[in-house]
Amino acid sequence: MKTKIQKIILVWFLTVLGTAAFGQATIHTRTDILKDFTLRTTRVVLSGDELLDQVLQEEVASRWRISPFEFCTFSEFENQKNDPDYYFLLTARMKGIRYLTLVKGGPGEGIGDLYEVVSLPLSPAVSASGRELVYLGALLDFMQLFTDRAMQLAYKGNKAINKLAHRPGRLSHKQIYLSSEDLSSKVDGIKARYFDSDFREVPEEEADKIFLDNTFNAIVGYTVVPVQPVSGDWQFKMLFDARTNEMVYFRRTRVRDTETAGFDSTDLKRINIARKL
Repeated sequence: MKTKIQKIILVWFLTVLGTAAFGQATIHTRTDILKDFTLRTTRVVLSGDELLDQVLQEEVASRWRISPFEFCTFSEFENQKNDPDYYFLLTARMKGIRYLTLVKGGPGEGIGDLYEVVSLPLSPAVSASGRELVYLGALLDFMQLFTDRAMQLAYKGNKAINKLAHRPGRLSHKQIYLSSEDLSSKVDGIKARYFDSDFREVPEEEADKIFLDNTFNAIVGYTVVPVQPVSGDWQFKMLFDARTNEMVYFRRTRVRDTETAGFDSTDLKRINIARKL
């Protein structure tokens, strides 16, 4: 006959076992959550910024291939954001940065409560220069590539973005252009160590024109930094292939002060090594 304490232990064990079994039955992996993506409609949420919305509509219409899509207003998004039959592509501001974000509908009050597929830096949250419109299409292409990998391999977050962008040989024997405005002032004294006829500093307008002209064999830099960065803010450094629109470099770092905003000595060193492989 079991003692009272043995019965208590038995009840506790069965309770824990039952809870664990129930928990295992309800766990969903990232690939499980995203497996319906290509079958669901992605609602592209217009921001109310007339110029951004116009370019976003044009770029999505010409580039979005991975799922059915339709456009909606932000008020329509608010009414439908909890519907798991939809995914939503929209811009969202956080800590000085405006992101291009893809989320799945579901429970929650705000955008941050919804299940994130991927977020990519688009521009500063305020006083954007307009350069984001130049690189918006390339970001949409990368977003689709990342989402495809997330469905198959559970890619998630900035480390996965970095991994997907940094594939071997993407910078080999290319002509690389970084705008003066995208360079940290900390590199002023070491530029000669890295720059040459195939790795150049150019004015911002020239860099953007090289990209817009789909220049053969050209790689162009783009940075996203808060307008008035403070120590600890995130900044993003990216490179895009002008011919293919592919993202071929991605690095997220903390800003220490305004002088450290932009491509720094570590970026120049990494790019210089990669282009010679």
